[in-house]
Amino acid sequence: MDSVLARIMDELKLKKASQRQLTAYLGLSSCIFTQWKNGTTTSYMKYLPRIAEYLGVTESYLLHGQRSVCMEADEREMVAWYRSANGIKSESRSLSPEEQALLNHYREITPEEQAFARQLRGFLKKKVSVRSIPWKYEKWPL
Repeated sequence: MDSVLARIMDELKLKKASQRQLTAYLGLSSCIFTQWKNGTTTSYMKYLPRIAEYLGVTESYLLHGQRSVCMEADEREMVAWYRSANGIKSESRSLSPEEQALLNHYREITPEEQAFARQLRGFLKKKVSVRSIPWKYEKWPL
């Protein structure tokens, strides 16, 4: 099995998706994945753009193993905040597995929940002292 297919299988595990779900998404017979694993065919290469889309990764990652992702401005800010909060000094566009997991979770929540996450991130960035935190939920400016 080649490294491209190995990354596809790893991403399927991370996404908690099956080989059958991927082949159904591609409109292919489920037995094709077995042929890919056995090396009988590498036809998955022509489906790479759609496979990457399904898995939420870039084609470049599947081909070369570099986790460079296209992120919206708010997603870049979320990753930058995560790195800052964890003392990570990196301007790299490549994401660690933890950063990728954070980004995936952020993308899965509703727009309202994303807005709340951005507001919470802004609140935490201010490094407010514990005594100044509005502990009563109904007084929080939402």
